[in-house]
Amino acid sequence: MKFKNKILCVVLTIVISFSVFAPFVFAERLSGNNNSMKAHFIDVGQGDSIFIENNSENMLVDTGNSPGGDKVISYLNKINVSKLDRLVITHPDIDHMGGAIKIVEHFGNIKHGVFISSVMEGENAEAKVAYGKLMKLLEDKNIDVIKVKTGDTFDIGDIKNKVLYGETDLAGNDASLVLDVSFLGRNLLLTGDMTGSAENILLNENLIKHYDVLKVAHHGAKTSSSMPFLSKVKPTYSIIGVGKNSYGHPTKETINNLTKVGSKVYRTDRDGSITVTIDDKRINVTKEKATCPSTSVSVTPSSSMYLSEKKTIKAGLTPDYSTDKITFSSSNSKIAAVTSSGVVTGKKVGKCYVYAKSTSGKVAKCLVTVKAPILSVSKKKISLYTSFSTNIKGSAKPSSYIKFKSYNNKIVTVSSKGTIKAKKAGKTHILAYSSLGRKVKVPVTVKQSKLKLSKKSGKIISGKKVKIKAKCSPKNKIKFVSSNKKIATVNSKGVVTGKKAGTTTIKVKANGITLKYKIKVLSKSHLKVYISNRKSTCYHYSKTCLKSPKKTTLGKAKKAGYLPCKRCVK
Repeated sequence: MKFKNKILCVVLTIVISFSVFAPFVFAERLSGNNNSMKAHFIDVGQGDSIFIENNSENMLVDTGNSPGGDKVISYLNKINVSKLDRLVITHPDIDHMGGAIKIVEHFGNIKHGVFISSVMEGENAEAKVAYGKLMKLLEDKNIDVIKVKTGDTFDIGDIKNKVLYGETDLAGNDASLVLDVSFLGRNLLLTGDMTGSAENILLNENLIKHYDVLKVAHHGAKTSSSMPFLSKVKPTYSIIGVGKNSYGHPTKETINNLTKVGSKVYRTDRDGSITVTIDDKRINVTKEKATCPSTSVSVTPSSSMYLSEKKTIKAGLTPDYSTDKITFSSSNSKIAAVTSSGVVTGKKVGKCYVYAKSTSGKVAKCLVTVKAPILSVSKKKISLYTSFSTNIKGSAKPSSYIKFKSYNNKIVTVSSKGTIKAKKAGKTHILAYSSLGRKVKVPVTVKQSKLKLSKKSGKIISGKKVKIKAKCSPKNKIKFVSSNKKIATVNSKGVVTGKKAGTTTIKVKANGITLKYKIKVLSKSHLKVYISNRKSTCYHYSKTCLKSPKKTTLGKAKKAGYLPCKRCVK
C-alpha cells in the first residue's frame, strides 16, 4: 500500500511539473523555431512599443514615453532579450520615442542602427529636446541613423519589412512611418500615429490590402481608422496601444468602425501586453491578462420630469470599455417609457426606476419622478379702463406653447401673445392655456373711462387767450387740437389764442374719448358799447368809437371784459 502511494506521488509530481514548465518549454521552442515569428505589443501605458523577432534577429518599433522605456526594458529582460538589432522610431512624439534614450543606454549598441523618417523632426519643444538628446547619444555611441523613405525594404531573418509611407510633405502625426511586416503569407500593418490624410494617400496609391493584424493608428483616436481605410484593410485582429489618458482614446467611433469590419479588438490597457505568434500553421494572439477587470455602470441617481416631457438618461462604464454596451429599461412604462438608448418620456404622474444594464450584466438604476405640468400667469386678476391695454404673460413647465383667449370680445380682446385691450365696461375672463392641456382663468374688470369739460363753448377777443379746463378719469395726458389754426390755436396745456374773427372747434382727447369745445373769436371793432344808464361813459376795447354803438348795461359790459374809453367821456 505504501509502495502504491509512492508511485502515485511520483506520477503527480511529474504531471504538476509538466503543467508548470510546459508553457515555458513551448514558448522556448517557438522562440527558437526558425519558422516562427513573434510580435510583442508591449503595455507601456499611453503610447506604443512593438518588439518583433525571428531567427535570433529582432527590431523594436517605438519605445513609449520615458517611464515606458523602463517598462520596455523590463519586458525584454523577462523574455530574455539581451540585444537589439534595429530600433525604428515612427515619429518623434514623446509617447513613441520618449523611452529611446534609456533603451539605447541599457543595450549599449544597436547592431543595424536606428531607422527614422527622412522628414523627421520634433513637433513641439519637449519632443525637439528629447529628439536632439537621442541624436547626440547615437552619435556618441557610433550607432548608425538610417533615414528611410517610402518604398524602402529591410529584413529581420525571414520577415520582410516595407516602408509604405515615410516621405511626405505633411508634418506631425501625418509624417509617421507606416510599415508592412510580412511573414509566411501573413501580414501586419504598423501605423504609428498616422491620421486620415495619410490613410487617403495610401488608398489613392493602392498600397493597402487585407492585413491579419493592424496596429490601430494614434491609440484609437477618431482622426484615424476611417471606414474606407478599414474596409480595405479588414484586419482579423486589431491591437490598440493605449493607457489612462484625457483624450478619450480609444474613441467609440474607432471601436465601432473596427467592429463593423469584423475585427477582434485587443487593448493594452485592458489586456496588458499582447503577443502575436505566426508559424507555418497558424496565427495566434495571446494576452498578458487572463481576465478583464470588472466593469461597473454609473447612472444619474435621480431625475424629475413633467408629463409628455422627454429627457435622456446618461450612463457610463468604469473603466470605459467601449466594447460593452448599455441598454435601458423602465420598471413601469405606464409612468415613464424609455428607449434602449436612454430617452425617457413622462407618461403618468408618479415614480418609477429606469435601469441601465451593461452587456457584462452590471446594473445601475435611476429614480424617475414624473410631475404634472405647471401653467402660471403674471397677473391673477386684471382691472383697467375702457380704451386702455395691458399685457399678461404665461410660463409653463415643461416649456410649451401658451395661448390666450377672451370670454367676451365686446368687453376685452386679447392677442395670442397676451396683449389685452379694453372695449366696454363690464366683467369677463381671460383664458390662458398651454399645448400640454393646462388652463388658467384670469378675471378682468373694465371700468368706463371719463372726460369732462367745465364749459362746452366760449368767446375770445382776437389776440387774447383763454384756457380750456378739462378733467379725465383715470388721470391721463389730455390732448388739445384746433380744427382751424387760422381762427384759433391751442397749446398742450389747453390755452387757446384767438387769431382771427370766426368760429372754430377745439378737440379735447383723453382715454380714447373726444369732446368738442366751441370757441368764438371776436374782432376788436365789435367791442364799443354804451352803457344805457350812464351815457357819458363808453366801454369798449378799441381806441376809436363806432358810429353805431350797441347799448348794454354796465354790469354786462364789465362781465364781458370791456374797458372804458376815457376819450369818449363827455
